[in-house]
Amino acid sequence: ATAANAAAAMAAAPPLELALEPTNSFLRALTYQHLELDLFGSKQPPGFIASTSREFPDGAARIVLKRASPHDVAAQREAKDAEKRRAACIHDGFTPALRMLASCGAPAVGHNSL
Repeated sequence: ATAANAAAAMAAAPPLELALEPTNSFLRALTYQHLELDLFGSKQPPGFIASTSREFPDGAARIVLKRASPHDVAAQREAKDAEKRRAACIHDGFTPALRMLASCGAPAVGHNSL
């Protein structure tokens, strides 16, 4: 009887993921903007993580909402922010080092440089 109750509870539980209808990139961007709003002044993170997936039979891009705890949402946001910072550092390349050399005022010799 316990296994039957557990199976019934799992069947009655809401799904862990919700895939929205396929949309174009403009509507996906608007949807993400709306999903990231602090609704009604609440400082609590939403109870889901939103991502874009093309892993469907038709290959169309859909937003997938996955249930998550506030801790999981905060960890996912921190990972996303860290990836953005890493990408910004990669984009800057060697420029910060050159700016530091220029700001120190010491003479520098650059071979094959202007």
